[in-house]
Amino acid sequence: MLDPNFAGPKSSMTWQIEAELLNGPWLLLGQALPLNIKIKKLHAGDCQIYLHDFQTQLVETTQLHACGFGEISKHSWIIQTMANMEQKICTDNNPFGTEIILPSVIWSSHTLPSALTSSFEICNIKRDYQLEVRLGFRMGLSKLKIAIREFQFPVYVTAVEASKATLQ
Repeated sequence: MLDPNFAGPKSSMTWQIEAELLNGPWLLLGQALPLNIKIKKLHAGDCQIYLHDFQTQLVETTQLHACGFGEISKHSWIIQTMANMEQKICTDNNPFGTEIILPSVIWSSHTLPSALTSSFEICNIKRDYQLEVRLGFRMGLSKLKIAIREFQFPVYVTAVEASKATLQ
């Protein structure tokens, strides 16, 4: 949730932000993120909210165990970074309970890198991924205060198209 006093002492706004993966934890190489971001106004009051920053990255973790020793390596893959967007999400006229879904056009033109290796676990080697989504919001007139909200999803990366039955 965004802090109700974030926009200034006269603001009594609270916003709930939800992010979900539409295909569960499955991500396909070379495809856009199946992401849905919903923002809900929880209090009455007048305040505008803007999406200022948007970033998605995939954190790869590889674990190797051999001869009683273990090694862990991590690598980050930036999928997309956008700053200074100033995309208006809500205006003063939105009533209590308003739900807004961010347009997927924000992230749909960026795909998972094809150079990634699919998630796997075999013998003593395991590779898994975590998707991180960072949203920066600006409320009201202040251009100096940006509230950052982060979402983290453990995901499975696959190189083949999964059937609809598998995704459900």
